Amino acid sequence: MYALSVVNALGNIVLPDGYILAGNRNGTGGFRTFDGLTRFVTQRSNTIISTVGTNMKLGPRANIARVARMAAHGQIRATYPSGTSLDGDAVFAFSTEEIDETLNAEGRQFAQGDWFNFRTDLIGHMAARAVQNSIVEACANVATQTVDFEAAFGGVIPSVHDYRLESSQ
Repeated sequence: MYALSVVNALGNIVLPDGYILAGNRNGTGGFRTFDGLTRFVTQRSNTIISTVGTNMKLGPRANIARVARMAAHGQIRATYPSGTSLDGDAVFAFSTEEIDETLNAEGRQFAQGDWFNFRTDLIGHMAARAVQNSIVEACANVATQTVDFEAAFGGVIPSVHDYRLESSQ
């Protein structure tokens, strides 16, 4: 399972423990939460675009669509808030269909009867985790740099790299 995300989110990027890794600055080096915040960029220029791929056979196109929908939960887990009217969040999924049998004996027992799509659901769950991790990694990458942008808060789009420099001084 592979995932890649490009992140320019309106919301804050939040780690599983609730720590804000990257996001809306409050002007004093910390982060603002979405609650009560009234100053946002009004153009629809915020988004997270993720792609997730697997080599496991998923079958019909509907199963690939299900994996993409489930993978979107990775965006939801990593971003607060996610999916606002100012976001253009999207997830694209694909499979090379190389590996046909992906379940062990225990998994094959689940994949019978009502839960015939167990394999797709399992892959979708892993895709969500991969997307969540790719968003965190995109924001934790110390190679990122601040971008001057007049319409942004304070005239710049800050990066986590700059935050780390500020906090280490």
